[in-house]
Amino acid sequence: AHSYSEFIFSSEIRSASDFFDYVTRKEYAANDRSKVFSVREVGLYGWLGIQQLFWAFTPLVFISALLGARRFFKKAHGTNLPTALILGTLSSYLFLFLFWQPDYYRLAIELYETFHGFALGCFLLFSCGALWHAFLKKRKQESVLYLLFLIPFFLLVMNFKAADRRTDSFAEDYASLVLDSLPEKTLLLVKGDADAGILAYAHFLENKRPDIKLISQVAALLPNKPFDRKTDIQDHQHQIALLNLISTHLSAKHPVFSIGPVEYFSPQTSPFPLKIKNYGLFREIYEADPAPARDFSQLAAQEAAFLDKSLSESFEPNFKHYRDRIISDVCHGLLVAEKEHRAFSEVPRCQLLKAQWLHVEKKDYEGADKLFLNAIQGSALAQNSELAEMAKDFVLNRIQILESHPGKSSPVRRQILEDTFKVALPVALDFKTCKNTLAPKLLQLAVLNGLDQEANAIRSQFSDCRF
Repeated sequence: AHSYSEFIFSSEIRSASDFFDYVTRKEYAANDRSKVFSVREVGLYGWLGIQQLFWAFTPLVFISALLGARRFFKKAHGTNLPTALILGTLSSYLFLFLFWQPDYYRLAIELYETFHGFALGCFLLFSCGALWHAFLKKRKQESVLYLLFLIPFFLLVMNFKAADRRTDSFAEDYASLVLDSLPEKTLLLVKGDADAGILAYAHFLENKRPDIKLISQVAALLPNKPFDRKTDIQDHQHQIALLNLISTHLSAKHPVFSIGPVEYFSPQTSPFPLKIKNYGLFREIYEADPAPARDFSQLAAQEAAFLDKSLSESFEPNFKHYRDRIISDVCHGLLVAEKEHRAFSEVPRCQLLKAQWLHVEKKDYEGADKLFLNAIQGSALAQNSELAEMAKDFVLNRIQILESHPGKSSPVRRQILEDTFKVALPVALDFKTCKNTLAPKLLQLAVLNGLDQEANAIRSQFSDCRF
């Protein structure tokens, strides 16, 4: 079995020097220590953390924290400032372990999380400082101090039930579902924030399925890395490293599976050169047809049982986001097996998967339309990029529906167009980047149908983009 510190820090911590090497984000590659992030990126992630805190705590409260910061730095002298900064940095680790169950939330402390936690620690420190100096009399200062001691206790009482994970076996069930299904001596390539931590925790810390080899295909977190994770390495070098790793295991007659598509490859620009069989929950990589014969006859029943148990429990939205990503992977497995489940009518990500399947495989555009709408309306907490991809698929499906109403003056066609832009246009405008693939599709649709107001709104928002 592997030690706890070995998994967290990618190598065993033997000294204080090793610990501070980790804190400053140094990784081991061919016995050379190289910083993964530059000073510019350190500042960038710190600024992003402060921006998130600004909107999380409302501008008025945030401004009071800035005033407290001004007072703090004005009064700071001697060892006060460096001590506060060191404690603020180290407190970020405590925030992660106190509020996120480690076996579920990756057990990873990436640099951006460190700075978000550090910014949060500074925010609380400066806010308390602003309150403290607002009361100059000693008796009032003591009263405020007692009140501040009660705040963490109050927050714990109010949030304990939502954060209580003692009876939650979601992560354990998912790890068992995936790892127990794999053949012997498998190389498993994990990738996402949702899947990597759960599977790695079960494999490395609980020593589950020690015969398999578990590696992150993006070279994050885990002890064995297929390449040195630096920001200035081109994608084709990552592709070569991954292909060499996969080929080595296939040559040794070891099965190779991945969670989701293999990273750094694109169907349009750089297609993956090996064969893939998609089981939904995972994919098998092999060199030539026919695909290896595997007995996954019980997998669909196990996936349905996992979904039944998962949907019978409810958690706060901050836990629900990653759970739904895992649940959608399991739904994908049932979709490939052409099995029905209530998750396809309850979970937005599962509804999206089924809508895409109805659109591509069954050409059932009306049935897909309802599911696309439900998926978008139920994904208010999704990132803008995810919503834009959902809305793009929705628009492509609506275009197929519009083809059955060819006349531009058709009242039904006009109503469909109005409804389409009512749903998709706000999503497109909220995702202001030239990488937005929804916006050009909507612009084209607006121009072709004489919707000048909608077309001008898109042109104005994306005036710097060429599409």
